[in-house]
Amino acid sequence: MRNTYTFNSFIIILLLVLVSCDKESHKDDTDTGNRDPRLKKLTATLRINNYSYDEINEVFFRYNNKNELASIASPFLGDSVYFTYRQDGKITSAFYQETDDFQYTSQYTWGENTVTITSTSDPEAKIVITLNNNENMVKMESYEYDGTNWQLTNYNTYTWINENLTRTEIFVDAYSKAFTPEAGTEFEGTNHSGSLFYKYEDVIYTYDQKENPFRKFYFYKFSENAYMGSANNAISATTNRINIIGEHINTFTQSFIYTYQETDLPETKLEERSNSSYFQEFEYE
Repeated sequence: MRNTYTFNSFIIILLLVLVSCDKESHKDDTDTGNRDPRLKKLTATLRINNYSYDEINEVFFRYNNKNELASIASPFLGDSVYFTYRQDGKITSAFYQETDDFQYTSQYTWGENTVTITSTSDPEAKIVITLNNNENMVKMESYEYDGTNWQLTNYNTYTWINENLTRTEIFVDAYSKAFTPEAGTEFEGTNHSGSLFYKYEDVIYTYDQKENPFRKFYFYKFSENAYMGSANNAISATTNRINIIGEHINTFTQSFIYTYQETDLPETKLEERSNSSYFQEFEYE
């Protein structure tokens, strides 16, 4: 399946997140006095050390008359995504249009406590998401079709406290070529017909006490960036990497610094990395 969760740039990640419904409001979005402020525009500046220029991108959010997110678009990059919903507000499809003219559609099939996601970009792959009673994702399973059966390739588990994602645990197939160095050289070239999974990453999140502007969309809760769909704003994400026998490989922490409007919504967000930084500015309507 073409990667619909993460791309190299922040903006592409933003455009390719998976969405659910705004469960809190179906009011007329044309009446600004009849709803809470909502995100209209995000300006992101990528600054890479030792480069003489910054990359600045703008992302625009549009809504339908039920206050559901209808589209996300970045005119500068030429990427966009458009959403459709059921009568109860649950997403049914997302149509992606990318800069290279590549187009595909993700379909969402709802069960009692599951959502199955398939994509026209790769019919032999699917994602199965398990939800808790609050419709927060507690497990994400990735499958590939081998011509006869659907084979589980990897899965993540998610822990939520007070509507904030506090922990993500990522489990990978020890025999996967992508993770052979961590799995151990004894697995190289093995003709493996079964599955042996081990925890490759364990991520812990902390939060502020302010409202997260992405929370009302609930789209991040169906993605590998599910912490972005929490009630509050993440201020740190600490990742511990582990090898197949449970030994610690390394630890790294991402920190996020905010300024806030009088309404307690974020006005700016800064993420510093070893050789770059992201600076984001939020505009509401």
